[in-house]
Amino acid sequence: MSLARWYRLLLLAYPRRFRRARGTEMLTTLLDAAGPDQRRPRWRDAVNVLWRGLRCRFAVPRGAAYVTAAVVCALFGGLLLAAGVVWASWLGQPRIPEPATAAAVARIAAPAWPSSIVVHDEKFSGPYTGADDPYRAPHGFEPNPGWVQVTVPGTVADARSRLAADGWEVGELTNLVFWAAKSDHVIQVSTVDSTVLMIDVYRRVPPWLGSAVAVGAVVGTAGGWLLAGRALRGFRRHRLGGRAAMLTFGVPGLIGAMVPVCYAAANVILATVGDGWRATNVHYLIGATVPFAVPAGPALLCAGALAVVAPRTPPAEPVLEPVPSRAWRYLAWTATTAHLAFAAGWVIVVAIYLVLRSRVGDGFLGDPKDVVPWGHDALTLLYVLGFLLSPALLAVSVPLLVTGRRRVGVTWTLLLVAAATAVVLPVLMFSPLGQSAGVWWMD
Repeated sequence: MSLARWYRLLLLAYPRRFRRARGTEMLTTLLDAAGPDQRRPRWRDAVNVLWRGLRCRFAVPRGAAYVTAAVVCALFGGLLLAAGVVWASWLGQPRIPEPATAAAVARIAAPAWPSSIVVHDEKFSGPYTGADDPYRAPHGFEPNPGWVQVTVPGTVADARSRLAADGWEVGELTNLVFWAAKSDHVIQVSTVDSTVLMIDVYRRVPPWLGSAVAVGAVVGTAGGWLLAGRALRGFRRHRLGGRAAMLTFGVPGLIGAMVPVCYAAANVILATVGDGWRATNVHYLIGATVPFAVPAGPALLCAGALAVVAPRTPPAEPVLEPVPSRAWRYLAWTATTAHLAFAAGWVIVVAIYLVLRSRVGDGFLGDPKDVVPWGHDALTLLYVLGFLLSPALLAVSVPLLVTGRRRVGVTWTLLLVAAATAVVLPVLMFSPLGQSAGVWWMD
């Protein structure tokens, strides 16, 4: 293979539009710098071309708002692919055992005929991870969520002896509860009294799941960043109408994507800190992703689809110009309106609670639906979404504030006040007043 062909292969690391504009110039420069008898690129030159090409391919427009949007999309992409790996592990084999299989496993521990078999299909639940919980699975006994509970006559001591004799790995007996594992099954044996056993039969988490999820998260994050850069470059080429359409879908999508990312990270970190890392911690990714990915994913896809139809007028070099101030103002007003709407929902609920409490003292306040027959559902929606989405909305408002008054305009001061509510209100939710008002309203 000739040296020129080697360099053409390396230049594929750059985006196509960049190669069209500068590819020939870069190729001739590389060939001119090569030695007279050189047949292959020097490794330093190859690494330099690949590194700079990937940096150009993964580049996003300059600006705090652009970078924030790309980071959210990248993290959301990593979460989606990691959760997809967990879901795929359930497709390879059933996530929970068949009732007949569970009964056969239970009869190893207690040979009597089962009195009941109940399937608990808790698809999105995580494992017991409390350090003081006697029912939590110890390390090495990693169950999938969902199980089959078999109730059968017997004693814990006899069941433990029978399982150990059959070659099962048997855990410690704590408060008349123990875990055992063999092959692809994990069971928990407990008792209500001394004569009846409850045997919960689980499928074991595949040992490769943790590593596969980590690889999926890395690949998904890289893919999310790449797609976000492509969409944001399309946003820059759009006129004002196209940008407004992309913001209409993109801003709610980014907010919706930020919620599961924070939720999943918090749950995995808390479970790992409280009980150490275990493969079952990745099950929290499913519970975090599914409820929010349905609205956030299509919104981001619509914004990306609009970016694809942007006018094909890239500059000769990948110089990313700032967004005109009018578009920044539209985005700032959208974030300000959302912040203030969420804050208004919380303030109205607390105000109604204080007024009623001042009238009835310690007495019963009444059903919120009867007290506020008008707008109860809308207030509840704002109240709940304000608690869930206000912190995530900071991913939009903080970068706008960082850009300064010249970009955002006169909205900057109002946006600053509105963004402050996203910090203050969630904290007040955990105050005695916030908890009392919230319990009354949501009950």
